[in-house]
Amino acid sequence: MRTHLQEKDSLRRDRNRDARAKGFVRADTEPSSQSRLSPRSRRFPIETPIYYRKRGSSHWQEGRTLNISESGVLFGAKQAPAPRTTVEMTFSLPVEGRIEAGGQVICHGEIVRNSPSAGSNGLQDVAATIVRYRLERSTTRREH
Repeated sequence: MRTHLQEKDSLRRDRNRDARAKGFVRADTEPSSQSRLSPRSRRFPIETPIYYRKRGSSHWQEGRTLNISESGVLFGAKQAPAPRTTVEMTFSLPVEGRIEAGGQVICHGEIVRNSPSAGSNGLQDVAATIVRYRLERSTTRREH
């Protein structure tokens, strides 16, 4: 016989599974019966160089974005910071059909996870949140 708490947990798991199937994800990171579900940010498959560094460091590392959303970025890197590391990142947004970049994004976030890349290139796939950002208009032409 199931207890009231077991039934409540089962219903919560079913509700979360149904929400994920509809494209919703948890908006918070702490497990709670009061969890909010929010729509997952649309991801854009943009490949462009990205530079990142641990907060407070003066040494930038280079990687390449795989996809970008309003809430985060997935990129490939040789040296992946550990999860929960606070990072600064910067990358250019391309403008389709134009030579110049659309602007430079400067953002702060946190590494969520890293894992070996699906390719055999020795890179790590790094997922980072974007907590805050600013966009600087580009004044230089981008090389192809």
